[in-house]
Amino acid sequence: MLKSRNFILIYLFSLIWCCLGTVKAQATHHSHSIAKIAVIQRHNNTDSAAYEQIVKQQLEHFWCPAKATKAHATVTFRINKDGRVSWVELTDAAADSGANLSVVDAVNYSSPFPAPPSSFIDIAAEFNSDFHPQFRFAYTRPPAGDLSTSARLYLSTISDRKSGHLENALHSMQQAYRLLPSNTRVRDDLIDLYIEYSRTKHGDQEMCLLRQALLLNPSNQPLRQRLNGLLISAGKNPASYDVRLRQARDYEKVCQYEDALCEYGESWLLKQDQSIIPEINLACKRRSNYADVCRWKDALKVADNPDYHTELGHAYEACDEPENAIAEYRTALKLNSAHRLAMSGLERLQSAAAAVPNNASGNNRELRDDFPYSKAANCTVSVTVVKNRKVSVDYLKAACGHHMTRWANNQTSFGLYVDDGQNTPGYCPGYRQLMINAFATWVKASENRLTYTVVNNPQEANIACYWVAGRTKDMKQGELGVTKWRALYHKNEPNLLMPQSAQVFILTLAPNSSKSISYTAMKAICLHELGHTLGITGHSPYPGDVMYATLSPYDIPNNLSDRDIATIKHLYQGYSHLDRKL
Repeated sequence: MLKSRNFILIYLFSLIWCCLGTVKAQATHHSHSIAKIAVIQRHNNTDSAAYEQIVKQQLEHFWCPAKATKAHATVTFRINKDGRVSWVELTDAAADSGANLSVVDAVNYSSPFPAPPSSFIDIAAEFNSDFHPQFRFAYTRPPAGDLSTSARLYLSTISDRKSGHLENALHSMQQAYRLLPSNTRVRDDLIDLYIEYSRTKHGDQEMCLLRQALLLNPSNQPLRQRLNGLLISAGKNPASYDVRLRQARDYEKVCQYEDALCEYGESWLLKQDQSIIPEINLACKRRSNYADVCRWKDALKVADNPDYHTELGHAYEACDEPENAIAEYRTALKLNSAHRLAMSGLERLQSAAAAVPNNASGNNRELRDDFPYSKAANCTVSVTVVKNRKVSVDYLKAACGHHMTRWANNQTSFGLYVDDGQNTPGYCPGYRQLMINAFATWVKASENRLTYTVVNNPQEANIACYWVAGRTKDMKQGELGVTKWRALYHKNEPNLLMPQSAQVFILTLAPNSSKSISYTAMKAICLHELGHTLGITGHSPYPGDVMYATLSPYDIPNNLSDRDIATIKHLYQGYSHLDRKL
């Protein structure tokens, strides 16, 4: 069964990321990242080193490393003549799934690269991350809804910026960044907008915008120098630890948590005083949650509602302000004495205060991992020698385990029936021929160990293929096709299942859409489902293979990979080769 990965939305957003220009000569680097690239290439090519550096910078720019301890993953990919990546192969997976996702996404989001020299064949990037255990978290792909919303906001930002409406552009980009904080392109463009907009302001407003930009990239030295210059002009010594710490506390008193956290960070760079860690951690909590406080305060201006007071209490609680939270819970109970959430919140805080009189936090020994100035341990990106793509192993064990499904040797001449789809909504002329061609592709890959004849009656077929406009009862949410067998166990081999017949059902309409599935995607779906009918019951673990579990938004496979071919040969090894060519 093949699942869609909302490839239209994701592909749209990846294009938005990448179509805004070629990579800058000095791409923004993570403060903890260094990258190297090794490539399979011919000797004596003067362009190799320069192109290698461009690829390194672009991968670095789009990599959001999962903060796992000593995660290692190797990704091999091919760059086409137009610079686009044609496949991505996780040749050496990390033990951390977040690390694997992050490196594969880094390659996909980096596409397109500049057109490569003719000598380049494959590129392998070996990503290594090594963080302190405190900073561990899993990298996750954003939901499709967040991707589409961010794409819309990003396009809105581009339009507003061109027309000179910088305030609107900044607001849209801030929203896009909240949805996709791991997107380095959005982050860097947001920094640029902060800097551009700050030039229209003066005094504390200008410094506030620069501080917000610096929080996004504390390693940006030109930005720090500009902010320090403004502080000197205002009569403040930016190199004084006491001055920066006093500023941080003053900003925190008036709830300017972005400014406070930046000043705490600059203080920390000047002097790593362990005694201010509790203050920094509290500022981090308040910065991340204070937006909810403002939201519910605004709601209370419209209506004095006990639910709003309770939500405001929750927001204050998240900001580690128990006194304000208790006051809001009590106000909610005055308006509605039976309000359960307010009552439970009040009881929770009162019992916590009795247990810990000083409201001491347990996270005061180490800096929080969301503190932008936190110094993680060594994290590098490097690349090893690439395996020749032609030397490919199969994935039969990964897909099938110990239970094989294989047609008997005397049943490998198939009757193939493909429905004409005339009465199926969304059916396009040519789908039927795509299915027949896909089966012929598998037959050729088996080196003619399998043969077939197209029949016009499903009763005469071993394999029957049908088109459906909506999900059948056997399809799970998001699946584009499903394969069903009727099979028997081999009497002498209990782990061998022998199909007697198979049925394929494939959607003609994209999920949650009235549009027909494109011919390119339909070809991949047909190849995938027919691979199941021939006995590859599971899925390949490698993106880029036809039998991978999901249809990639970045590279819809238009033919069998080397591994797909090796797998079907392995499955039917020992079967006789037939001289007949199809």
